[in-house]
Formats: sequence, C-alpha cells, structure tokens
Amino acid sequence: MNGHSAEKAKNKVVIIGGGFAGLAAAVELTERGLPVLLLERRSFLGGRAYSFTDKTTGDVIDNGQHLMMGCYHHTLNFLRKIGSADKLRFQSDSQVDFLEIAGGLPRQSSFKCPSLPAPLHLVAGLMRLQTLSWTDKFKALNVGLALRRLNGNWASLADITVREWLTGLGQSENIQHKFWDLMALATLNELPEIASADMFARVLEQGFMHSREDSTMVISKVGLSDLYTTNARNFIESRGGRVSLNADVAGLEFAGKRVSRIVLRSGEEIIPDALISAVPYFALRRILPAEVVESSDSLRHLNQFNSAPIVSINLWYQNPVMDSGIRRTDRFPYRVGLQ
Repeated sequence: MNGHSAEKAKNKVVIIGGGFAGLAAAVELTERGLPVLLLERRSFLGGRAYSFTDKTTGDVIDNGQHLMMGCYHHTLNFLRKIGSADKLRFQSDSQVDFLEIAGGLPRQSSFKCPSLPAPLHLVAGLMRLQTLSWTDKFKALNVGLALRRLNGNWASLADITVREWLTGLGQSENIQHKFWDLMALATLNELPEIASADMFARVLEQGFMHSREDSTMVISKVGLSDLYTTNARNFIESRGGRVSLNADVAGLEFAGKRVSRIVLRSGEEIIPDALISAVPYFALRRILPAEVVESSDSLRHLNQFNSAPIVSINLWYQNPVMDSGIRRTDRFPYRVGLQ
C-alpha cells in the first residue's frame, strides 16, 4: 500500500482488530485457505488481553487477569490450533477458596467440587462451603432446578437482572453476597443489579450442568501476549495471511449496505471483499458514517452500549501470602477476585 492508492486483492477478507476475537477469526479463515488481512491500530497484538513488562521489577504483568474455564470450548480449540495448549494449566477439580472476615478474623472456606458427574459435583462442592448456612445451601438447589426447567430457553430471562432472578428463586441476601454475586462478577464483569439474568443462566448452564471438565478453571502459565499473539500471527502468516500493525482505521465508506473502502489514518485505502469488525463498540462507532448507524436497525443500538470498568491491582510481597492459586473475597467494594 503506497500513498493514497487503493489496494485490491481477490477475495480478500479484512479484519479490523488484533485482539483475541480478531486473531481467532483470522486463524479460522486462513486455515480454510482464504486470503486475510488483519489491521491492528497499535504496535502490538492482544487487544484487551495482553501483557507487558513492569519497568521496576522486570516481571511480566497482564493488563487484566483473565481466568478461563473448561467450557470455553472455542477459545481452547483456538489455543490448541495455534500450538499454545502447553501454556495452559488446568485444575484437576474445580476449586475456589473463599475468604471472609468473621468477628474481625479471616476465615477461609473452599468451594471444591469432587470427582462426580455434573451437576452432582457442583452440589457436593456447594454443600462443603462453610460460609453458607444449610438453609442457603438447600435453597441454592432452586437455581439448578430453574435451569432444568428453562431447558435452554434463556431468552425468557432477557428482561430481568441477575439480582431479580436470584431473589425470585428464594436466594437470600447472604448467599447472593457471598456466592452468587462473586460468580456473576467474575463471569459477566458487571454488577448483578445490572447484568442480564439471560447471560448468567447461560454461564451456569454451560459451565456447570453438562460435564465436570467444563467447570474446571484454566489459567495461563505465561503472560497473555506470550500465550497467543505470536503463535496466532505465525499461524496466519504461514498460510498466506497478513498482519499489519500501526494500521489505524480512520473510517469506512459504504456503497449501499456494503463496505466499499477502508480508509486508514495514514491515507492508505483498502478495498475489501468482506470485512469483519473485531473492535469494541466505541471503536466501531467511531469509524462508521453517522448516516449508516442511524439507518441500520442493528447498528443503531451501538449508541445504547455502555462500558463497565475493571480495575486490576498488582501487589508484590516479600513472602508468599497465599497457598492456593484462586481466591475470592467479599471484603472489597465490588468483591473482586484475587489470584
């Protein structure tokens, strides 16, 4: 691409965004023999799931800790495909330690699911959790029964929040605060008063109701960038695809309902045969013509999206302070998870 000339390649698929979604799409398409051009605005790949080297300690730090589960079938298949499976650590059994302050003293209880078929492993793990009363534990079974009755009809919960759904199922304030809220925040990244019950029911169904392996926790043994960005790029380029960094898209031009031209901030132009947007809603809204957004039934909803901020704090201690890999606490304002 030189100057303001427009680049045209036969059957070229252009992907905007070099994060997890963009790289996964590029890997899938290049594997099928399609010519792909991936455009990334920054000088490195990874999107919101990347790592960097801390200047003071020299340690590799993730921009935000990402915990996966065995039910992330597409994500895990993507990582296996690019040769990154050996960089993952799988729990043998689902286990999360809970920490609370009782009477001014810390108390730890383990949510550990034994080697039983799903969802019995979840029931057994819940019964072992010492931070909940027996009344709360037995009432928690109502959630599992509700999932069975839904039978995959999650859309029926689309208009109510997680809080409303759980309260309607008889879940006390105590179990919501100490168990369900932590699970909702960890998986949906949103407060239960705001998050959709539809999405939470999907998480519970797919993560805990089908197989014990689906509910196991999966952690990267390396920084997030090392986990997938280099391997994915090598996979794409070895099959004829291209990855272009520092390629900031300034705008999209349309011919009818099709994208006819991609204009980069450098002045370069690309004529795609197909386009995949793998960027956040606000980034997509920025490059779309206003008249296209307003005239489209689907794109018009971009103006209704809001972000839910996440703050990650990394602390260095002289000595180890934890004897387990994953721990949740309810003592912070938003009851964040610690690892």
